[in-house]
Amino acid sequence: MMLTKSMNHVPVLPMAMFLALACVCQSMASVPAGRTRASKALSHSLELQRAKDANQPGQNPLDQDLDSLFAKIKTEFDKMAASPVLKSPGLKAVNGFFWKSLKSHEPWHSLARTDKKGAVINEVIRIEGVSKEKRSVSGEPWFAQVSKTMKEHTNLVKVEKTGRYYLVWAAPLVAKVKGTDVFQGAVVLQIDLWDCFDRFSNKSTTPFLVRILDRVVLYEHLWKDTIKHVEKHITVPGIDKITVRYATIENKAAAVAAADSAALEQARLDSMRLDSIRIKTAGDLAAKADAERKARSHNAIIIAVLAIGLLIIIVVLVLLVKNRRRTGGTSTDERKDRFDL
Repeated sequence: MMLTKSMNHVPVLPMAMFLALACVCQSMASVPAGRTRASKALSHSLELQRAKDANQPGQNPLDQDLDSLFAKIKTEFDKMAASPVLKSPGLKAVNGFFWKSLKSHEPWHSLARTDKKGAVINEVIRIEGVSKEKRSVSGEPWFAQVSKTMKEHTNLVKVEKTGRYYLVWAAPLVAKVKGTDVFQGAVVLQIDLWDCFDRFSNKSTTPFLVRILDRVVLYEHLWKDTIKHVEKHITVPGIDKITVRYATIENKAAAVAAADSAALEQARLDSMRLDSIRIKTAGDLAAKADAERKARSHNAIIIAVLAIGLLIIIVVLVLLVKNRRRTGGTSTDERKDRFDL
C-alpha cells in the first residue's frame, strides 16, 4: 500500500523518456570514434601512395637536374656564410649555428670559422662533433686567396685516409671599418661529394654514372656498360671536370630494363608491400564498418526492449493507481452507510 502511494507521486513519463534518451546517446557515442579511426587509416594509406608516387623520375634531362641540385646547395651555403651569427665573438653561439646547419643539410660534412690570421676558432664535424684541436690553416691555398682577395674560393680535395672527395667552399668574413672592408676571417664548408649523388639517386630510376677529372668514376647508379648513353658536363662549384652519363631518351626503356636486377627486384617488393598495406587497410575499414553496423543493431534491440519494459511499467503503475482510487472510494461509501444506521 505504501509503495503504491509513493509511486503515485513519481513523474513516471518524464523518467521513462530520460532513460530512453540516455540509451540512444550511448549507442551514438561510438559512431564518431569509429569514423575517426577509419579516417586515420585512410589517411595513412594515402600517405604511402604519395610516397610511392614521389619516387618517380623527373621530367628534365638528368644533367639539368644535377645542375639545379648543386645550384641550390651553393645558394644555401651563401645564405649561411652571410649570417651575422658568424661575426659573434662567442664560441657557443657559432657552434650551435654550425650544428643546426649540418642537421639541415645532410651532405655537409664540416663547418669551420677562422680568425684573420688563419687560426681555427670554431669547427664542427658531422658524427665527430665539436673539434677542440688547435690548428692553423694559414698555409692552405684557399685561405691565402680568400684573405688576399676577400672573395670566395671553391675547390676539390681528396682525403687519402678514406678515399672520399670533398668540395671545399670558403667565404670571407668582412667588417666595415671607417667605410673600408676589412678581412676578419673566413668560414669554410666541406661537402661529401659522393653523398650528394647518393641522396639524389634515391629519387631517380634512371641509371647514371658520374666521372671526375676525366677518368675517376665517382658514383654509379643502376649502371651497365651496355647502356646507350649521352655524356654531359655538369656545373659543380669547385670542379672543372665532372660529367654524368645517362641513357638517351629513345633508349631509356631499354636502359631501365638492363639496370641492376637487385634494385629492380627491390622496387617490385616495395610495390607489393604497399599494395598489401593498402588491401589490409581496406579490409580493416570494412571490418570496422561491419562491427559498427552490428553494434548499432544491438543497441537498437536494447533500446526497443527497454522501451517495451518501460511501457509495461507505466501501464502497471497506471492500473495500480486506478485500482487504489477505486478501492479507496468504496471504503468511504461503506463507512457512510454504517454511520446512517
